[in-house]
Amino acid sequence: GFTFSKELCAEKLQISDINKVPTVRIPLYVEDIEYEIKEEIQKLYQEGYRTIFIFKDARLSLLEEELNAVNDGYFLFLNHIQQIQINIS
Repeated sequence: GFTFSKELCAEKLQISDINKVPTVRIPLYVEDIEYEIKEEIQKLYQEGYRTIFIFKDARLSLLEEELNAVNDGYFLFLNHIQQIQINIS
């Protein structure tokens, strides 16, 4: 698994001021995934899902706002995607 974390990115890039961390999304490897999250991933994998995004401690209103803004343009170069399911719970 991997994470996008401003705090971890600052640490890896040795930046002391978190406000100076670039806004580019840098995936960082996650060595330890919590048991509950591993369990959920395994369940979804068994159901046939192959790409899973888990937003832990996300600001729900912001996440919903961003997901509502998704349109066909986001998938312009993703020609092989047949179905996307978004579940917020």
